[in-house]
Amino acid sequence: MPDPQPVSLEIVAADACSEIFLIDGNFKLVKKGIGRETVSVPPGIYKIKNRSGQATVERMIVVREGMDTVRLDPVPLNSAMPLLVSTRTHEPHQEVARHAADAPGLTLGSGSAIVLVARQWTAPAPDGAAETVANPARGLSLHDMAGRLLADVEKLTLTQVKGTFDPCVSLDVALDPGPYRLSLLYANGRRVEQTLIASAGWQTQVYLLVDNNADKNAARVDLINGAITLRKPGDPFAPDDPRLREEEMLRGALRDSRKVLSDEIRSRIVSPSASPMQALLGAHLLIREMKAGKEESSAPEDAASASDNLGALRAIVANLRASLGRHPDVEAIASFAGIPDPSFVFEVPPMLRAGWPLLLDASVQRPASVPGDSLSAGVGERIWGEGPWLLWLAMGADDKVDRAALWQASAQELLTSLRAKVVDTAAEMAARALPPGTAASTGTLSALRKVKSIFTRRVRTPFPAVLAAAPEAVREVVLEAVEPQAPPDLRASGAALTDQQRKDLVKRLGVPLSRIDAWLRKSEK
Repeated sequence: MPDPQPVSLEIVAADACSEIFLIDGNFKLVKKGIGRETVSVPPGIYKIKNRSGQATVERMIVVREGMDTVRLDPVPLNSAMPLLVSTRTHEPHQEVARHAADAPGLTLGSGSAIVLVARQWTAPAPDGAAETVANPARGLSLHDMAGRLLADVEKLTLTQVKGTFDPCVSLDVALDPGPYRLSLLYANGRRVEQTLIASAGWQTQVYLLVDNNADKNAARVDLINGAITLRKPGDPFAPDDPRLREEEMLRGALRDSRKVLSDEIRSRIVSPSASPMQALLGAHLLIREMKAGKEESSAPEDAASASDNLGALRAIVANLRASLGRHPDVEAIASFAGIPDPSFVFEVPPMLRAGWPLLLDASVQRPASVPGDSLSAGVGERIWGEGPWLLWLAMGADDKVDRAALWQASAQELLTSLRAKVVDTAAEMAARALPPGTAASTGTLSALRKVKSIFTRRVRTPFPAVLAAAPEAVREVVLEAVEPQAPPDLRASGAALTDQQRKDLVKRLGVPLSRIDAWLRKSEK
């Protein structure tokens, strides 16, 4: 009996960045796509898995000749925003969010604003629930970049707690454009902070959910999984806004390292009409795609794809510079895209954690772009948690841990390893340069063994001093072999590390180059 003819089938997800997986009756993956996918498969029973963010729904279908397009329902998102199709939302929460930006708030400036919405969600209210729940904004405060308190969010929203079940509070703070810190004080005294950029003509809206996994008396909002968007005044939150839903899906893809850039999404994120957060998240997904492609293959088609991404990144940067002005997240992307603003200084860290490695690279290309005494340089020692936002432990005079000493110890180990490799290389070069069996050759190898043993013990003895007693011919050969690649204290001149060594050190330590250079200079003294 002849095999049945394949049936052409189109599957369309409700969201353009939703992942689609078609699985046959033998549990084998037939096809996967993003947003929509057309397949040609034999008639039969199949399963469609539809993934959006961290949520996945499954649906069984019977494929037969002449069937209509399969259209999938939107997947409920797990979001701190009270979106209409999400797993943790109530109509009262949606109403608070809808009016958060037009409720009486705090005026500390003009031209921009930060809107905060903090809420608790514990599933449908049980019958007779009457227990008073603490303000979900407890511990939250807004500060300027010098650390001065601008708004104690808990105190300012205390009277806005509605009812006794699943409270939701909001605060609208009018501000001058610029960078600010959102701070959360935990019950144990630990304080975690993050950057919020208030851009001229925009509202930076922050949505936070209380972490119900913590003890009730210690529970605080979950900064790691918070949602942040930028909206124009007069453009209020709408629970069914497809732009907000898409932003949340892109944020989830960035957090979970998933590929969701369909052709439709690629076109959307480079458009001047894209929302700022949509463009920022999309840019980082493009960058991650470029880095992954570079690691996996060097085929010509991959190079072409990387070139296309570079063009898209530069278009996004141009759009964001026009809409947001000078912004650390935008300039971090611009630096990666090869179009940095040579006058921009990263005094404050970016909002998105994906921007941090880009800032580190910028610090290598132009050390002055991340001053050693800036907040950005200090944050590298104190990055906290995992997730899409860059969070750090607040700096305090009562710190019990010398966090600078931690990376400096790692740096010492890396430099020690580098020195050992340099000495090995020099030994081979010197031995080849002198006649075998000569006194000079024997003296060279003996001196190099002594140097290597000293570095292995991590004693910071200057390299020239070790060779001081060696014959002049030995010193010349060894120093000539070492000079092109040695770190500062291996050279008579004290010259800097090579560019590649500096870049590797920054990448391994996660600290801007200006901070590392300052430590090296201090160590040399």
